[in-house]
Amino acid sequence: MTGSTSVSWQWSRPRWTCDQGRAWWVEYRVLLGAIAISALVHAWLLSSLAAGGGHSQRGAKVRASLLHLALAPSVANEAPHPVQTESFSAPVAPSAAALPTVDARRSQSVPRDLVVENPPAHPGSITASQSDSIDRDAAYPATGLAITRHVTAERASPASRADPSSHAMPDRMSIRTADQYRVALVSAARHERESIAAALEGRTRVRLSFASGGTLTAANVVASSGSDELDAEALRLFERAQTTLPVPAALLAKQFAIEATVSFERD
Repeated sequence: MTGSTSVSWQWSRPRWTCDQGRAWWVEYRVLLGAIAISALVHAWLLSSLAAGGGHSQRGAKVRASLLHLALAPSVANEAPHPVQTESFSAPVAPSAAALPTVDARRSQSVPRDLVVENPPAHPGSITASQSDSIDRDAAYPATGLAITRHVTAERASPASRADPSSHAMPDRMSIRTADQYRVALVSAARHERESIAAALEGRTRVRLSFASGGTLTAANVVASSGSDELDAEALRLFERAQTTLPVPAALLAKQFAIEATVSFERD
């Protein structure tokens, strides 16, 4: 019998073992790298927390982040806290549209305050002054009042009070004008001028009733012709009036308000 049989055998490592081992090694190195990076990050965080001083702002951010991470599980389970708010109101100035329009001719008003400018020259006398602006706002429907420019008020002296004739008026004040006693009439409408002027013809008594008490009566006052010194709205100018004014205690202060109405009576 003739013939031959040859058998060859070649060993080779299983491919799956080599490939899987290489993949496992790569994953192992990745895991080690992640652990190393995490350790470095934690070390940096701890150093940042410990540094404090120069890195206070960064440390504050890190602390806030760590606090947020640490409290996140518990905060998520808690009910939200109500937010406390504080409200306040401030006065709001009215807008320009809400303000009433005032005519330039009606911008002035009757002065309300009488201010003692100088100390008494001697006991029993005081000197005061007021402007003579005119109320154009029709506060008095038919008449208005312009206070005198200069008024000298002379109180009764102790000697005159001792006089029986003046004993009944211990709190009265004689008011005389330094030059002119000006009471100007202002009409609410131009057509009222004629009726007011007619009522003022001849000798007229002017009475001022003060809201603070007392009256001021100017007797034997002659109505003069219309004057252009004050304003076109002023109808009459009264001169050389000498009057007597009952003075309440409130009027003896250095400054007080004058609110008066004007009435006219025929002699």
